[in-house]
Amino acid sequence: MNRDAATYLTIHKRLAEMFTKELMGNGMDESRYWESYIIINDMRISLNIDPPKKDVYGYQQEALSRRVIYAGVTRRWYPDGWRYFATLLLDGPAPVKHYYDGELLHPLGKGKVGHDIGTQTMASCGDNNVSLYELADRVKGIDRELRILNRAMDRSSRAMNPGMFDKDGQIIPINRLPADKLTKHGKRKWVKSKRYCQLESERRSLYREQKEMRICQHNELCNKLLPEICLHLK
Repeated sequence: MNRDAATYLTIHKRLAEMFTKELMGNGMDESRYWESYIIINDMRISLNIDPPKKDVYGYQQEALSRRVIYAGVTRRWYPDGWRYFATLLLDGPAPVKHYYDGELLHPLGKGKVGHDIGTQTMASCGDNNVSLYELADRVKGIDRELRILNRAMDRSSRAMNPGMFDKDGQIIPINRLPADKLTKHGKRKWVKSKRYCQLESERRSLYREQKEMRICQHNELCNKLLPEICLHLK
């Protein structure tokens, strides 16, 4: 069995308030998959599936041709709001990508190879090949954008909530704040400007992009190691 996150769902008014829907047995619960649709109770939601010309290696079409065992819905935050994705658990071995001539895109070799994985780099050693890779190097640009956004949000928060900070710029302890600065539950009552909310939305989207970039680069590295190192082994 393999898990395949298909393309995102068309936004539905009643879906806007829904959180992640856990995987359930297909046809055994209120959530199920049927002919490019996700059906939740009485809602029938169409999937935005890539056309065949974009599915170059036929991976998506092969995956969707399998029998669906479980179906669920997850959501991710983008600059324009929530996007909903269908998560399917499929029967059978994982689909593989092929070139037009039938050759495997990521062939799997035989043999042994050693990996030394650190916090930022990974070293790989085979019989005839030694390599050093930097892990998720493309997230550095996102880290810089996050630092800029955090500084801008801090400036906006200080401008909108001067009573929360003392003359040295430090946050006043909550037990020294007046009652009008606290909620009825005893928590701080922060005032957020429209600009702050916009920056907060951008930061949330960057965190999601950063997470997906790390996962994507880790998967790309795995696919790169298989033909470059494993095929050198006897």
